[in-house]
Amino acid sequence: MSALTTTIEELKKFDINSSFALVDARFYSEDNIKELNLGVIDFLTRLPARTKLYKDLIKEAMPDKESEEEKVEFELLKSGAMVLVSSFEIEKQEVVPLYYMRQTVEKLIGFAKDDLDLIPLRVHREETLRSYLLLIFITLTVFALMKKEIGNDYTVKEVLLTMKNLKCKVYDDEIIVQELAKQQKELVEKLGVIVPKKLGI
Repeated sequence: MSALTTTIEELKKFDINSSFALVDARFYSEDNIKELNLGVIDFLTRLPARTKLYKDLIKEAMPDKESEEEKVEFELLKSGAMVLVSSFEIEKQEVVPLYYMRQTVEKLIGFAKDDLDLIPLRVHREETLRSYLLLIFITLTVFALMKKEIGNDYTVKEVLLTMKNLKCKVYDDEIIVQELAKQQKELVEKLGVIVPKKLGI
């Protein structure tokens, strides 16, 4: 049983029925494609350059030649060429963006593991798992949006540490926010956050 098949079966145990799989080239195999078809799961995958189908499709895009020049041209043509295979019809302009969505997902998982320390996951009840996954989703969404807004000037961790130092004084009837430091002002402007001078209680 392949890693892809195992993952699909494990998802079923949590009542998650997969209807679409965005498959990396290293998981492309005849057995995996059959498994997806048997499970009625649509897929989009990249053909590995070592497969016969990849080579045949690349050759189809070449002029008919039977010389040493053809071999050289084939090597040049396949350099950087990507062949995507799908079980359903996709608009031409949507194929590549849809496939590269996989990189976005992998990047978010990387954030969860490396930046947010949310993985590995150790739970024993389904309710706990679902709650934890919701927390991960919300956290990753906020993290990704913040990262997009701040660009390369700061890391999300730097932003949170800087804003953590923003103080306020709490009185019986209201909260008075203290003056922002220079870097804090830069950050709230960059993020489009409005910091009130005071808040009612």
